[in-house]
Amino acid sequence: MRRLALVLSCGVGFAAVTWLGGWWGALVMAGILGAMLQSFAPGLVGLAAGLAWLGMILQADRHGSLGRLLERLGGVFGIPGWTIVALAAGVAFLTCWSGARVGSLLRREPRTGNR
Repeated sequence: MRRLALVLSCGVGFAAVTWLGGWWGALVMAGILGAMLQSFAPGLVGLAAGLAWLGMILQADRHGSLGRLLERLGGVFGIPGWTIVALAAGVAFLTCWSGARVGSLLRREPRTGNR
């Protein structure tokens, strides 16, 4: 339950940062989360970002025209329209997963021994 709350709160954060700073902001936030939250796996950071972008896409469809747009775009590319939304969420997942992974690798581990 704690991880779910953390994913949802990070998702809200990703939506806000993306709205304010674009996808670069989301990448920076993912790196910071990866460096700061040791118990929060990079996959969960990516999941939060993907859910945030999916939520932003669905929220932007206030007039109900997204379905018609996706139908036309899907026809142009020869794929089902919903795959375009899935690809956008997938890009967010992969971008922020990689940012969190880099952030976790940059985190300094405590030294042990006499050095």
